[in-house]
Amino acid sequence: MHIGLNLLHPYPAMGGIWHYIARLLDAGAEPPVGHLSTAFVTTSSRALVPPSPRIRVEDLRIPGLSRSVRVLYENLVLDRQLKAHGCDLVHWFAANLGLVGTVPAVVSVYDLREYDRPGSFSLGKRLYLKMMHRHVASAARHLLPISSTTAGQLALRFGVPDDRMTVIPPIVSDIYFDVDRQEAESYRQRRGLPGHFWLYVSDFRPYKNHAALVDAYAELTRRCRAWPLALRGEGALGMTETLARARQLGVADRVRILDPVPENEMPYLYATASALVFPSLYEGSGMPLLEAQAVGCPILSSSIAALRESAGDAAVWMDADDASSIAAGMERFQADGDRREACAGLGRRRAERWRAPVVANLLWQAYAKAARAAAGPDPRRGVAS
Repeated sequence: MHIGLNLLHPYPAMGGIWHYIARLLDAGAEPPVGHLSTAFVTTSSRALVPPSPRIRVEDLRIPGLSRSVRVLYENLVLDRQLKAHGCDLVHWFAANLGLVGTVPAVVSVYDLREYDRPGSFSLGKRLYLKMMHRHVASAARHLLPISSTTAGQLALRFGVPDDRMTVIPPIVSDIYFDVDRQEAESYRQRRGLPGHFWLYVSDFRPYKNHAALVDAYAELTRRCRAWPLALRGEGALGMTETLARARQLGVADRVRILDPVPENEMPYLYATASALVFPSLYEGSGMPLLEAQAVGCPILSSSIAALRESAGDAAVWMDADDASSIAAGMERFQADGDRREACAGLGRRRAERWRAPVVANLLWQAYAKAARAAAGPDPRRGVAS
């Protein structure tokens, strides 16, 4: 089987989805015997493709950061390119799909935020996403939601049946397992990190709930001797607003926004943290929770469905809808070393299910199922209009 990989949309600054795709491609660099892939890339996404004799690279030389050019290319040219290269199937990674195409498609879907958090988008973007997700649900041969939570939303919103979906969760890279503690301690010293601190790994979008976290942290400092709070993420405006709030509440000297941390250093950051606090109000999955589990970093998280799916019994759950609840959860977790140790042990064992070979096997099974379905009836069966 020859798989086309549509990588026209990714770019490094997009954050979590970039890492999700990169790890999936690394895991699939050695496909089953008789299979190969052709990656269609731009200069922005070329770095995603690992060196492998089983993955060909076709640089389409279009501006990767121009959405309008990309969408036109995907709808007018890409299908011809796929057929010219002999692709039997194409994987679309951006939760989108060309309106016209003859090569059977599988599509990754991360969330349905335009329905669940509509304020995250302009009206035009929200309408586009609703249209596109409906089209994907109707026309794709197989859907690859990032979590069972997202799969449930696809079934609820569009009536997509279970047999047209395979959950492909985020992969936790091997570097997150068995972190050397001496190297982690050296990393702590080089970065000037304190002996104990809270860590939040997330970009600074509003639904990530940094404002409530800073409010909660200010309350926590009044309740007890709170560990410092370290924030790692992208988004200049959100960073500025978060620091301004910390200054207003008098905790700016205890809240630190970390300089950019490269991927190969992230395991050490988790390993040096006393606990991960994750008060996000919306997620399609929970990659930082999976990474923290592999390292053995205890987790205190909001109790939304996607995060419960990610961490299960390896985390302590809190109501993140208000600052007082977050503060109370942090106070209890900080005081309970036995509970943190238990969470760390459960997390290490649970993280094994996110290793690359496990997820890669799911992906190739999904490709095979989609290829078999390509000779079957129209995928629109059972999909809500």
